Amino acid sequence: MRKQWRLFAEYWLKEHNATKAAIKAGYSPRSAHVQGSRMFKNDKVLAYIESRMKDLVMDADEAMTRLTRIARAEHAEAFEWLGQNYGYNMADVATKHAELIKKYKVSSKNLGEIQTSNIEIEWLDPQKALVDILKVHEKIKVSPSVNVTIEGFEEQLDKVYGGIGKSAESE
Repeated sequence: MRKQWRLFAEYWLKEHNATKAAIKAGYSPRSAHVQGSRMFKNDKVLAYIESRMKDLVMDADEAMTRLTRIARAEHAEAFEWLGQNYGYNMADVATKHAELIKKYKVSSKNLGEIQTSNIEIEWLDPQKALVDILKVHEKIKVSPSVNVTIEGFEEQLDKVYGGIGKSAESE
């Protein structure tokens, strides 16, 4: 396959715009829309795009693995105390546990000779990941409202608290 065709395919995979991909692949801006259209009639280009899509798209197993890692995350384990004078190595936390972090904010203060940094981390929600896993495995069903009835609960309240579980109508 020609280098320019491969470049077109790679740029198209990033932008999903045939004209822009054609321009970035080196085709003339004046004819880029035509070249972009032609590329999608080229069997070699289409086959290349299809094979690359298989590489780029996350399959269900990978998604479940990531959700499982989030659900099982022990956030405290991400921090390694380096000692009184050093604190925590936040760059290490960010690189080793990046897939668990939803967002972070870094702020610094200069206090004369002392430079302090504050890093706020918002983690991905492990409970939400667990719920998503259970949905996939059809262990839970999501509904707009949940009503829970515990059989025998009122009788247990009556035994423990002496009739507090009875409704006003039954008295």
